[in-house]
Amino acid sequence: MSLPELLELLRESLMNSEFEGKCYLVGGTVRDHLLGEKDFSDIDITVELPEGGIKLAQHLAKLWQVEVLKVSDQFGTASFDYRGCNFDFAYTRKERYPKGSHFPIVSFGTLQEDVYRRDFTINSLLLNIANGEILDLSGRGLPDLKAGIIRCLKEPAISMQEDPLRILRARRFAQRFGFEIEAELAQAIKKYAPLVDKLSQKRVKAELELLK
Repeated sequence: MSLPELLELLRESLMNSEFEGKCYLVGGTVRDHLLGEKDFSDIDITVELPEGGIKLAQHLAKLWQVEVLKVSDQFGTASFDYRGCNFDFAYTRKERYPKGSHFPIVSFGTLQEDVYRRDFTINSLLLNIANGEILDLSGRGLPDLKAGIIRCLKEPAISMQEDPLRILRARRFAQRFGFEIEAELAQAIKKYAPLVDKLSQKRVKAELELLK
């Protein structure tokens, strides 16, 4: 689905609802659009409302007559397939990683907090569905995308320990786009690479499949 088609579909579906003006395309959808991608099959939407991700997914699933809706109450997320695309929904949130766990405890947060919980600056960009405006709330997403740099939003050592899958993700994005991994992040990846062995085989396998 092209971005104009997607935005038209979403704007019509959100009109006069509680979600109007509260929804944003986020992450890879926005990144790839700015890198020149024309068609999208994986679409991430964040909603600036408590429980907004699940509620929006339910709203659209009913409106679009989607048969299968997957919901995770623990993380406040939902997803479904529609017109050849996978839609993922979440509310804007903040995260806290318990000691020894790679799965965060989540709670409703501001749009700014949602941006800073993400892995890399190039994945933190937002597109306001209502008006098409690109938002770079960290101030580093657009410059890093232009310069071709993979950089963490927080201290790399903390980010890699919170979720070592980011070690594989950093390498995947560098390989896919021909980008350079920022020096401090490269050091953290080297230091904490052994933590990948502690991840579930399912998560690692899924990430490695994307490297191919």
